[in-house]
Amino acid sequence: MYIITGEGLGQPPPCSVELSQFLEKVRGSPSDYKKLLLLARFHPFPGVATSIGGYQATGAFNLIDCATNAGVSIDKVIAQLRKISDANLKFQPWKKEINAENQLWARVREALKKVNPSKVKAFLLKPEQLALLEPALLYPRKMSHPNPQDVLNFEDIGAKFSGSFGKEFLDISQSDAFEAHYVKLGHLLTSYAIGDPAVKQAVRLERERRRRAERAEERQIQQQIRYLRRMHVIPGL
Repeated sequence: MYIITGEGLGQPPPCSVELSQFLEKVRGSPSDYKKLLLLARFHPFPGVATSIGGYQATGAFNLIDCATNAGVSIDKVIAQLRKISDANLKFQPWKKEINAENQLWARVREALKKVNPSKVKAFLLKPEQLALLEPALLYPRKMSHPNPQDVLNFEDIGAKFSGSFGKEFLDISQSDAFEAHYVKLGHLLTSYAIGDPAVKQAVRLERERRRRAERAEERQIQQQIRYLRRMHVIPGL
């Protein structure tokens, strides 16, 4: 893709060159970009993951801005990163790294099965979790088509769950792809919440409670304004 500027015709935009150079660096020294390559491989929603799009690709641009400025979708960049990852599977250290991440997630899945369902529900019913669950419970399509904030919500839920049940899930924090595993864990827990009527009801009640609190706060502000107007403290209001 080319742009026309007053400084030159037919020249590729600087960030297009920088993006190509960055990918060449990754190909040439994948071990230096292990975290990015692991995230591109294991993240369930890489195209909207801030941990990937926000990666500092050059001195001036993060990865998603650099891709956008170069006229390339972030999905195509991620596809290139996955190709680089695949190409390195013939090397034993990288193959061992990939296997370790797969085994970690398998252990997490098994550990989750062993957690008492009542404890999982109690965790999900906490107000701080209900606020994170609300978007997906209101719009289940977000489970398959999340936006960046939804992904951050999944990650937050997964991280908090891991912290609450640390003995079973301690290994996640040691992974270079911990964001990806937290998102997957949070996504699983949100799927569980969507299927539980009690959690959905709690979200509805929590939403109504917040709305009542917001209306009460607005009424209080209006009362203060009316009082100040009567006292001529803020004439003209």
